Amino acid sequence: MLTRIKKTYDEFPPLFWVVVGTLFIDAIGSTLLFPFFALYITQKFGVGMTQAGILLGMSSLFGLIGSVIGGAIADRVGRRRLILFGLIFSALAVSYLVWRGM
Repeated sequence: MLTRIKKTYDEFPPLFWVVVGTLFIDAIGSTLLFPFFALYITQKFGVGMTQAGILLGMSSLFGLIGSVIGGAIADRVGRRRLILFGLIFSALAVSYLVWRGM
């Protein structure tokens, strides 16, 4: 099994694994924030958990739409540029929210 993992690892360049690791960390960070977003929405705006759940569930729908649009953009400008742009923008957005005290 270890030889199979090593073979898979060796098939891709090191930069690929850096991007995969970065995307993984970004996805984990985003997922860990969702419960706190629900609490923030319910306390800040005085809505119920159902409405907060619907609001946060809509992000999945918009993620699907964004993936379709992002795929078309990636075909035009290149996947590498689009991934790097997305990671940088995500980091800046989360940093701004943390800085603002959300």
